[in-house]
Amino acid sequence: MRYRLVNEVPDRKISDDEYLLLPIPEINHPEEPCLYKVTDIGMSVWEEVKKTGSNGISPSECVSVISDQYDTEDRDREIIEGDIVNYLEDLVKVGLLEKF
Repeated sequence: MRYRLVNEVPDRKISDDEYLLLPIPEINHPEEPCLYKVTDIGMSVWEEVKKTGSNGISPSECVSVISDQYDTEDRDREIIEGDIVNYLEDLVKVGLLEKF
């Protein structure tokens, strides 16, 4: 399973990358963006999804990138993957990503 942006999503980082200003179709009107709080890891996952374009990204690819960026232990990989899948699924639920 892979995840990709539904459409090109205009975003803007606010306040030292702690927040994304996003149009979330399921929550509000596209012309009224809302503030979405993300962690450093959430921001990294978002950026990786954006980089992959229409090819999308798999949870395991995200885990590899995050593990390299944050120098995590191999034993933590399963926990990280679960958290990333939950985050990606949340983004699917609000209409920003799609699974394929």
